[in-house]
Amino acid sequence: MIIRFGFLFVLCFFALVRAAGAIDIISIYELALANDATFGADAAEYRAEQQAPTTARSLLLPALSAGAGLGRVRDERTGGNDFTAGGDVVTDGSATYGSTDYYIQFRQSIYDRRKILTYRQSKTRAAESDVDFAIARQDLIIRTVDRYFAVLAARDNIDLTVANRKALQRQLELAEERLQVGLGTTTDLFEAQARFSLAEAEEIEAYNLLENARQALAELIGQVPPSTLVRLKPDAPLISPEPNDIDTWVQRAIANNLELTASKRTEEIALQEIEREKAGHLPVLDFVVNHNVIDDDGSISGPAFRTEGTDAMVQLTLPILEGGAVVSRTKEAGFRYQAAQERTESAHRSAEQIARSAFLNTITRIRQVEALDKAVLASESAVEAKQEGFDAGLNTNIDVLDAQRDLFRAQRDHLRSRYDYILNRLALEAVVGDLRRDDIVQVNSWLQ
Repeated sequence: MIIRFGFLFVLCFFALVRAAGAIDIISIYELALANDATFGADAAEYRAEQQAPTTARSLLLPALSAGAGLGRVRDERTGGNDFTAGGDVVTDGSATYGSTDYYIQFRQSIYDRRKILTYRQSKTRAAESDVDFAIARQDLIIRTVDRYFAVLAARDNIDLTVANRKALQRQLELAEERLQVGLGTTTDLFEAQARFSLAEAEEIEAYNLLENARQALAELIGQVPPSTLVRLKPDAPLISPEPNDIDTWVQRAIANNLELTASKRTEEIALQEIEREKAGHLPVLDFVVNHNVIDDDGSISGPAFRTEGTDAMVQLTLPILEGGAVVSRTKEAGFRYQAAQERTESAHRSAEQIARSAFLNTITRIRQVEALDKAVLASESAVEAKQEGFDAGLNTNIDVLDAQRDLFRAQRDHLRSRYDYILNRLALEAVVGDLRRDDIVQVNSWLQ
């Protein structure tokens, strides 16, 4: 009842959210967790890899098998002597009769180096899958935030293009009025018309970009997103990395980067594979018990007979010659180990480079947001000043149009830089293996 109540609560929550017409980023993340096909495949792959130790361990445990056969036997004998159970001599003859046989076999591995190493390798594979799944979770967070902000940025772009188009439309009307009364020029009119037409084209493209962003988000969550997403607060904080030291973040990345950790696990598996292939030369020792029953409906002498027996043995198998397969597989495993070592070195360098880049990008975006904030204020003042100068005859219409264009660009870049700052901050947490659900909860708190 508790589980059912919780499920109904979740359904009611999303119903209320959709009724309100807006949804926040943590809700989008929960939908992505449940519906993203890429993450779903990663989760299934993780569960499959977790079964590897159980499968490998089963090779070391007792095995019991049974079988039965039903056949038809034809015996022929010529020129030989044999004695029946009654003492009669059978020299030749033939017989056709049915035969049924049953067997049960018990087998326990006593020593098989290859199976032991396979079990150890499977545990390393399971540990690697833990890391791979953690990477998949981080990737889902990044993709969720990126696509959510892509929709917000597209919506911002529409708002700005509409405002820009309306402002340019007003300037076009003023240019037409001034030309009619002899105060303007055809150059001003044509320039205003060109800017206005360009603004209309940008507005059309802005709606197209919004639809593309919404489709990308729909692919992630498995359904059409609501028409409105909760937007970022105008006063969302700009938090510097803590500690504010690039070398510290680089060292954390080298120690904890998940891609690097996964690469090291792969290298370890490749090394274990060399030892496992070498074990193909070693003897195998098994304890085997066989119980056999043969029940024939007849024999060449006539009467039916039944044989039953049990044997137990310690079976030693010694590989002698396999056409060089063991040597070849061992060499192949050695080359794959060398490749894994190179990939680990590449992952090490990549972690260091990405950590430096993410740290510097985060710091740069903070400064950029602050600078663009000032640029927006200055551009707004410039538009007002140019407009006043135009009304007083001190500026041309082109001066006003240029100022309006600069304001539009500053506003667009300012809003985009705020999203880029958050994405770079999350990327910095990801490169040190510390990106978790709490981070997306924090981002959600910065929404209106």
